[in-house]
Amino acid sequence: MLRIIGVLFLLSLLSSGCRKEKDETAPFIDFISPNSGLTFFLPDTLSVNATIEDDQQVQSVRLSLINSDAIAVGPSFTNTYSEQEVNFNVAFVIDDITLESGPYSLQITASDGENESKAFLPLTLIEVPRTLEGFMYGSLSGSQTQISYVLLTGEMETYVTDGGDYKVAISQSDDRLFLSSDESTLSAFIYPNGFQGIWSLNLEDDAVISDMDFDAHRNELLVTIATDGVRIFSRNGSIVGSLPLEADEEILDLASSDDEVWLSLRRNNGLQVLVTFFRDSGVRIEERLLSFQADILRFKSENELAMAVPSGDIKIFNVLTGGTTPIDVPGDEEIREMWGYLNELYILKGDEIYRLTAGQQVQILYSGTAVSSIQIDEVNGRLYFIENDLLRVFNLFPWIEVGSESLMPNSEKLFLLYNR
Repeated sequence: MLRIIGVLFLLSLLSSGCRKEKDETAPFIDFISPNSGLTFFLPDTLSVNATIEDDQQVQSVRLSLINSDAIAVGPSFTNTYSEQEVNFNVAFVIDDITLESGPYSLQITASDGENESKAFLPLTLIEVPRTLEGFMYGSLSGSQTQISYVLLTGEMETYVTDGGDYKVAISQSDDRLFLSSDESTLSAFIYPNGFQGIWSLNLEDDAVISDMDFDAHRNELLVTIATDGVRIFSRNGSIVGSLPLEADEEILDLASSDDEVWLSLRRNNGLQVLVTFFRDSGVRIEERLLSFQADILRFKSENELAMAVPSGDIKIFNVLTGGTTPIDVPGDEEIREMWGYLNELYILKGDEIYRLTAGQQVQILYSGTAVSSIQIDEVNGRLYFIENDLLRVFNLFPWIEVGSESLMPNSEKLFLLYNR
């Protein structure tokens, strides 16, 4: 019996000696270059050098660029290894000229197959200066739809399609035009050079598109379906998010930031609601009952959401404090458009253009006839609008007209086009 116990004890010692211990040590990463906190002007190539060590073997190393929200942007580079010590040297090309100025970080992620570690190197990127290239405008309703692309050099192209009530949005980073009709069709075209179609989607039969907006910061297309919600599409036509409504809700308008989307909703019981969604998850963050109907939403500043009401006045909602400030805008007409710029708000009410200053003072800038589609050139500090098929251009400071150009008949929608 003692002999059997001895054999079992010996076998247990042998088996414990052969058992592989679990690796709980992650690779160690040491950035060598570039130095932390440097500034680079886009586009640029960064010489990235780091050493990665592991008590077992480094299996993979990935280099990426992340923004201040820790979201990967731009290029990435991955390589595989089977060494305990890796000398990582990469000529890292950052050529996405749509990136905006601000703080970023290089992120190295190293793995040994069981453990993963990350290291970060802060830097600042300076964007490529934008220049105004031209403008796009069109007649989007009636028996024939026409959209014209006009360069400041005088070059011009016109896209003509069948009649319908069209919505339009553009992506300037890759010259894409998005069109939707009242038949629930969403299409994308490359402009210029013939307005070539690149994809088309047919939404469900009862999904009537009521509005579209392209978010240049996120490179996403926000499509509003009034009684269903908001669909968020990539530039390639794939759905990347959805903000669903309850059965008794209807969207009046929306405003978006990098992480959140604000919706003005009307419910069947007559209640008016301001709802905030997490953009990526589609989860409702907060609901606020309103004592008024908010027809148009636009951010006046980072923390001020302007809401146009049917009386033709404005409510300024402070997203930090939750307080609301009423603003009286002269005249009896409804507000048709709003545009936020440098903590000020530019308002098209009837055929008059107003400025709401940072100090909440209302100033009248222009009074005309058949005024539509205000756009602000944020690079040159100018305001563009259409009046009686004439494109008119004014300096914002001082307010003075600096140019005009004849457009095709029934022009009603205007976009400014930039290159980098």
